[in-house]
Amino acid sequence: MNDLLQSLREKPKSIFLLDAVGAFTSLISLLIFIFLTDELDAIPNRIKIGLSLLICVLIACGIAFYYLAKSIAKLLRIVIAYNILYAIITFFLLLIYFDKIKWIGKSYLIIEILILIGVVVFEKYFLSVFKKS
Repeated sequence: MNDLLQSLREKPKSIFLLDAVGAFTSLISLLIFIFLTDELDAIPNRIKIGLSLLICVLIACGIAFYYLAKSIAKLLRIVIAYNILYAIITFFLLLIYFDKIKWIGKSYLIIEILILIGVVVFEKYFLSVFKKS
């Protein structure tokens, strides 16, 4: 963890690529999950498609912010807000479609939310460390 923070201190714009890679990993896991559970109909299609599109936006933002970053702190706040928004949307979709989502889909979405909470905590910590340096 210290190595990662040190690397990010040296190249702070890399936080955006790290976030984009995390979002890409999330997209791949969602696509794999969709492929493996499609026959189970674990999550309604409109939720799967909507979440996939939101993840694609986050990937695009991460890559764009890496190349366009002039104010890292400002852009990182946008990424943090987007991650929080994505977690909230996922949570509300889970609540709204709770009866239509099978247990495996519920598990996937809850894990996704927990990972996003971890990402947001890390990014907020990095933001506070970045401001101090």
